[in-house]
Amino acid sequence: RIIEQLGDSLLLEQEIEHSYPHCWRTHKPVIYRATTQWFILMDEPFIQNDGSQKTLREVALNAIEKVEFVPSSGKNRLKTMIENRPDWCLSRQRKWGVPLAFFIDKRTNKPCFESEVLEHVANLFEKKGCDVWWEYSVKDLLPPNYQDNATHYEKVMHILDVWFDSGSTFKAVLEDCHGEKGQSPSDVVLEGSDQHRGWFQSSLLIGCVLNNQAPFKKVITHGFIVDEKGEKMSKSKGNVVSLDNLLKKHGSDVVRLWVAFNDYQNDLRVSQTFFIQTEQHYKKFRNTLKFLLANFSDMDLKNLERSHDFSPLDHFILEALETTSAGVNSAFEEHDFVKGLNILMAFVTNELSGIYLDACKDSLYCDSKNNEKRQAIQMVLLAV
Repeated sequence: RIIEQLGDSLLLEQEIEHSYPHCWRTHKPVIYRATTQWFILMDEPFIQNDGSQKTLREVALNAIEKVEFVPSSGKNRLKTMIENRPDWCLSRQRKWGVPLAFFIDKRTNKPCFESEVLEHVANLFEKKGCDVWWEYSVKDLLPPNYQDNATHYEKVMHILDVWFDSGSTFKAVLEDCHGEKGQSPSDVVLEGSDQHRGWFQSSLLIGCVLNNQAPFKKVITHGFIVDEKGEKMSKSKGNVVSLDNLLKKHGSDVVRLWVAFNDYQNDLRVSQTFFIQTEQHYKKFRNTLKFLLANFSDMDLKNLERSHDFSPLDHFILEALETTSAGVNSAFEEHDFVKGLNILMAFVTNELSGIYLDACKDSLYCDSKNNEKRQAIQMVLLAV
């Protein structure tokens, strides 16, 4: 109708394609509706522990600089999100959830943030659970000094954003738990790469509001399991690979090893080719361990208490073992499990199986139980 009213005054009429928000579950268009909500302001200065005033955005960005990220690219990703994020909308209009437990003073139409009121409600929540907010009257929720004026107050009936729930877990687990308290901030948090906009971010913001610091020292992120083509698994697409089927076909050890042999920082493709390769690695590890166990099973434990005359070949494998152990431990400490396993696999395949065990078979199979050379080899096998 607008175009009709413009008539000849219209200079150009043209159809264009543009993006429009859709529901992630139903894939149908959504409708925006402006409503009154509760927010945490990102750019409103608040008082710090040292008396200075900074915005939440500033505090969060400073806190990120003190956190280690694995992979390192996660730092810039989270930093960019904090730099560009809008104010945090805390309220939701749903029938279930944690209540946004504030009162509105109907005389001023402003929230009541008196510490006496907030602490009274918090104590009720701790003793009887947060459902009292829905079950109790306003008068029963107010402290005694406020009950005579209960008619002047009304409850906020919104619930909290679920990301506020998850983001505050460090407070419950590490600081406010009734049992033994944990170490705060935590040494490490681990989640999928999508949590830069979710749990990592909400935890960071709440930690900065409460303690002016991130609630974690290190952030480790991983990719996701995708199908053979690299596409996200979805029931609607019919490309979901069942974990139960993988476990039945390959066994839990092979599945674990498959995960460990892949770079967890990227998405993992479920491919039979990869599982066949992993089964070969698994058999190599398993057969080597079976050989070791079988050949020092008759070892006299008294031999552990005396020195042995190791051959040059024994010294060779012990030095290789020490180098391998140091390399694997170093890689694992850096969370580079692929590198660590490749170092271990190279040692098992080349030095251990390819050289040492093959050279020792004659002595292990043919020499007597009390033979010094055989006993020295058994000590090496035990060390491995």
